[in-house]
Amino acid sequence: ASGVLVVLPDRGFNVPEKNRFSNYPTRVHRIAFELSGKRLTLSPVDTRFLRDENGALTTGLDPGQGTTKQFGVRLPSPAKGPATGRLSIDSEGIAIKDDGRFFISDEFGPNIYCCSPDGQMTGVITPPDAFVPYLDDEVCFSSRDVEPSRGRAPNDGFEGLSLSPGGKELYALLQSPLMQDRKGKPNAQRYTRLLIYDVSTARLPHKPKAHYVVELPLYAE
Repeated sequence: ASGVLVVLPDRGFNVPEKNRFSNYPTRVHRIAFELSGKRLTLSPVDTRFLRDENGALTTGLDPGQGTTKQFGVRLPSPAKGPATGRLSIDSEGIAIKDDGRFFISDEFGPNIYCCSPDGQMTGVITPPDAFVPYLDDEVCFSSRDVEPSRGRAPNDGFEGLSLSPGGKELYALLQSPLMQDRKGKPNAQRYTRLLIYDVSTARLPHKPKAHYVVELPLYAE
């Protein structure tokens, strides 16, 4: 058996508890695999870096409370430091259309970025306003030592991303409940959200066609 895997790294090496993060551009790898008996061989084929609306590389550094405007919307971006002005992406999921275009889900926004086969961003799907993280009535895309008053929880954005078998619908699943959906102890956070978008045409949707509450299993400490 043989084939090619398309894989997406996270936002780069980081140790949050030691305040160590990476100025790591988002990228997609293609890795050839061959399984012969009990032997599995993996061979890198190529790497494609994502580039934003302006053709610049992205970063894995936390945006803090910084933002930039691209594709007509406000997106996460460090206001200072080595990645000032670059788009911050904490990439998690990837879904690929038959024509080679692909979607990447992000935890900072949480957003979904659409890219051409070569990695150039062509647009962004932003979530409903209830998903956008706010801190003291201000948008705050940071995931470091913050507790938003509403919106996605830090580091718990769109963890799951998938296309329907025909490629007409895009499914995006939050890792955990929105801040305003949380009640009780951490291990009792049960209800997260699933969004379904119509991506049957080249024009990106402005809102989901469906929105579901998903019941998560609980665990005992």
